[in-house]
Amino acid sequence: MRLTAKGPTARMALLALITFTVSVYRLAVWQTALLLAGWFFLAAWMARSSLPPAMTMRMLSPAKKPVAGPTAKPRGHRGRVRFRLESMPVSHFVESVRWALDLAGVDYEEETNSGILGLLMNGWSVPRLHDAYTGSVLGESGAIMDHVAAQCAHEHPVLLSLVHHAHRDEARSWDLKISLFGHAIQHFGYAHLLAGDANPIFCLTSWGAFEPHVPLAQRLVVRALFPAIKRFMNQALKLQHKPAVDASYATLLATFDAVDAAIAKHDCLAGDASAPPPRYLLGTATPTYIDLKFASLCAILLLRHLIVDADQVYYTRGRFQSFARLREMTFPKAISDIEDLAMSRPCGQFAVRMYKTLRDAKKV
Repeated sequence: MRLTAKGPTARMALLALITFTVSVYRLAVWQTALLLAGWFFLAAWMARSSLPPAMTMRMLSPAKKPVAGPTAKPRGHRGRVRFRLESMPVSHFVESVRWALDLAGVDYEEETNSGILGLLMNGWSVPRLHDAYTGSVLGESGAIMDHVAAQCAHEHPVLLSLVHHAHRDEARSWDLKISLFGHAIQHFGYAHLLAGDANPIFCLTSWGAFEPHVPLAQRLVVRALFPAIKRFMNQALKLQHKPAVDASYATLLATFDAVDAAIAKHDCLAGDASAPPPRYLLGTATPTYIDLKFASLCAILLLRHLIVDADQVYYTRGRFQSFARLREMTFPKAISDIEDLAMSRPCGQFAVRMYKTLRDAKKV
């Protein structure tokens, strides 16, 4: 079921939800005012009818800046770049698609939003890929890569080795396992990063509250609504329910075990550590989308090695200026401990090697 904001009924439902939030969480007057303003602008953003077009586009539309990737065809109608990728600053699923498109040399534009607002207001999350050539809109990373490979493999042969390879059945099994791993990372991470007195900088940075690529209106709304979003997520996702958090942690460990076994089986860490791995998780000589997806998801656990303490930002190719704020915060002990655990195992070393040898970095 998808939530939409089209029509008076849906808008009244949204207003009722906000009124309920205000009454339950006893927001201050200034928070209530910003909440209502945020609802007004977001409703206009989705319906594109409540504000004059010029104001709507100027205040709410993301600045569409092409990613610094290779220039390649095909393009859509009227010379536009064919593919438009909706993203948010910190999203492991978006990063896996972004990395695959970059590695294959597919040209695209990246439209960055706050992410969390789209999930709460529209019922969908990122990544979302818009194909101007076919009119398709895809919203799941595996489906996105299948579509791009089917459309563009003739011009970008790397897509054949990334997606259309001889290990499709095994890849599907891995894709499900790694997707569950990604959801466990989200649940385990938010459980500690949205706990009582946890530093909010990471979550605000993840949701684009400080990122120039994100529209100003969205940044202001995220900052104003953070207390309410925090309470909602803690309750809806059972972030402080210990059995649920323990289950997520168990999923992380099980995935570590499975990836470690694959690395040992195919000798993926052999040779010079400064060179790309000689073999990959499916036993292939070139990386597949499974390798990129695991490394992208694992990167969220390896903040100090790929974003925070590193002199080069590998994650997202250093696209987001707001990542600099993460250097100012101290992460919860549980988050630091899971990073240390990952780096002590082959799976974490494999992810870091993938980034440092196959992902362009930006010096900081």
